[in-house]
Amino acid sequence: MSSFVTIATYYSHPQAESARVLLAHEGIDGSLLNLGVVSIDWLLMNAVGGIQLQVAAQDAERASEILKAHKLTVGEKLKTKATQFVRFNCSECRAPQVFPGDRRGGVETCDKCGEYIDVPDVSDEELIEQHLTVDAASTTPDQPSRRLPLKWELAIFFVFAYIPTLLSALNWLGLYSRAENSLQNDMVLHISNMLEIVPPMLLIMMVTNEPWSKFGIQRPRWIVDSAIAVGLWLLSTYAQDLAFALMPPVEFESIETNETRPVGLKMMLLCLLGLTANSIIEEVTMRGYLIPRFEDLFRSSTVAVILSSFLFASYHVNQGVQNAISVFAFGLVYGIGFCLFRRLWPLIVAHTVSNLVFYYLF
Repeated sequence: MSSFVTIATYYSHPQAESARVLLAHEGIDGSLLNLGVVSIDWLLMNAVGGIQLQVAAQDAERASEILKAHKLTVGEKLKTKATQFVRFNCSECRAPQVFPGDRRGGVETCDKCGEYIDVPDVSDEELIEQHLTVDAASTTPDQPSRRLPLKWELAIFFVFAYIPTLLSALNWLGLYSRAENSLQNDMVLHISNMLEIVPPMLLIMMVTNEPWSKFGIQRPRWIVDSAIAVGLWLLSTYAQDLAFALMPPVEFESIETNETRPVGLKMMLLCLLGLTANSIIEEVTMRGYLIPRFEDLFRSSTVAVILSSFLFASYHVNQGVQNAISVFAFGLVYGIGFCLFRRLWPLIVAHTVSNLVFYYLF
């Protein structure tokens, strides 16, 4: 077992801790002796001989050299600062100020407004450099960026992604006729919603400091993704037909539609873009984000798929109860597909095909 030796003594806890961290960055483990006693009563500092920094005997020589080099570096910086000019802006009139380095920490008079001003210890340029250094250090692998609390993430999701869509569906159901909106306006609205919803959702995913693959965002694999998309489309179509077949007739006053199917190359392209945008919105939010987050919250993929499918179906009630139930079955198939493959591209493709079939055939 290695013996420990004292290589430095400090009479300040921050200085001792800084030296220990410096050695840790160089791969040398150190411990602070007498720190517990001093933490109870700092007046005991002299009685116990200060805070002693100890390392293993075989690391003592290298650790001493590191501390010595660091001390020389700090001394050189202080000496350089004393000879350099300090530049900053007046705290009263914001006029640029320049004073000799030996006036750092002193009090001077602004040559423009005449007010007394405190000369900072560092120039504005040096302060910016320090912030950049701290920011770079905070993103190292040993210190990952702090992620949002899970409950805050879900709150942001409901406020920005789910509730507006649900309110739009309810408003559409009760206040005005679906026929008042043209097909062109619908498609433009889908594209607009994608631009409003998807970027914030991607930002939330990014700041979680988790891999994109957890949310199903992976490099496309055209053959595999196409095969998965075909399978999901066939299964979801069968599941929806089965849901309609098992549902008893339900009288529900649904919205009358006077839409015409898209004709002309321009309208067909706009329809393709709009329905693709709608698929991207729903797959990124309802499957890509919500299922992994519900899995984290409830520790169950089954619960996550059922809850996400229910929320997905809830804002389709404007299309009738039976259709909302079929959408729930649709969501179950896509949710299971996401849990199996963790890939959003095939879900988006299959969802877009389902939308196109619905618009052109029904």
